Amino acid sequence: MSRIIRGRIVDGDQVDATDLNDRFDDYSQAGALNRFNVRDAAFDLGHFQTGVFLQRSADTIIGYNDWKHTASNTVSGQTGTPATPHIVSDSGATPTVLSFGASGWTIDTTNILRVYWDLSVRPYYVTSRPWTAVGALGSYTFAQLGGGSIDVATGVECWPFWLQWDVTSNALANFVDVPGQGDFNTTVGAYKGNALADCGSTSVVPAFLETAAAPVEGEFNSRLTVDVGWTSVAGAWHYLRSVTSTTVFGVRVVFTGVCHSFNTGGVNYLVRDDAVSTNARLDYNGGSLQAVLMRRE
Repeated sequence: MSRIIRGRIVDGDQVDATDLNDRFDDYSQAGALNRFNVRDAAFDLGHFQTGVFLQRSADTIIGYNDWKHTASNTVSGQTGTPATPHIVSDSGATPTVLSFGASGWTIDTTNILRVYWDLSVRPYYVTSRPWTAVGALGSYTFAQLGGGSIDVATGVECWPFWLQWDVTSNALANFVDVPGQGDFNTTVGAYKGNALADCGSTSVVPAFLETAAAPVEGEFNSRLTVDVGWTSVAGAWHYLRSVTSTTVFGVRVVFTGVCHSFNTGGVNYLVRDDAVSTNARLDYNGGSLQAVLMRRE
């Protein structure tokens, strides 16, 4: 924004109403305020009639807090009905939960709850290419160069992570999936899983990586399976309360595995691929879980 320079009135200057009024003409704003005439950070929330204001914030460390990966928690793929999700826990197998204190956080129609988290993970399999097993969803079959066929992974097998909260008491003994989130136990044909519409707080990490090359007329002649290795998974969930208020006492991260994309009746799902889950493993170390409560005005 250009600087307005206007000299001060000094002894001996002629002063009248017209002159005094004219001195402020330079400050008139004829057009809209925009990036050309307002400096960065020139306005704050206090200048506006409405806005979003921070009320509370909290954070905690989750998982097995060993950033050198000398030790970690190891989880096998979940199978059966229902499959109970694994709760992200510390090195002593105690769930790591973000508590909102004895009185909890009350969320009403003027509030927005925002939750963020991250975790260090390493997915892998303990057998050779189990996604090719009978009944598994994780591979395609293609013509192979020189005759025959070759199976190649779809590349969409994953471990899904999601959020749960407790809205009963600060004993934190009654966690349920957050609104808009399912538990991957809904019947979908011959499988169990969630419609994507019920994955409101879900984040995923690949269960494995496999590539193939088709250099001649679309026919494959090589395949390469690559370990995912240590990587990170992170998630975010924003909740706008639309009915009567509720009090939240804590949130936590859980996961299940492994799942695969599936479509039936024109609806997209993530379903548990139990045929390969028994051979799936996921190691995890530490991460963090944060929440903020905002007020809209």
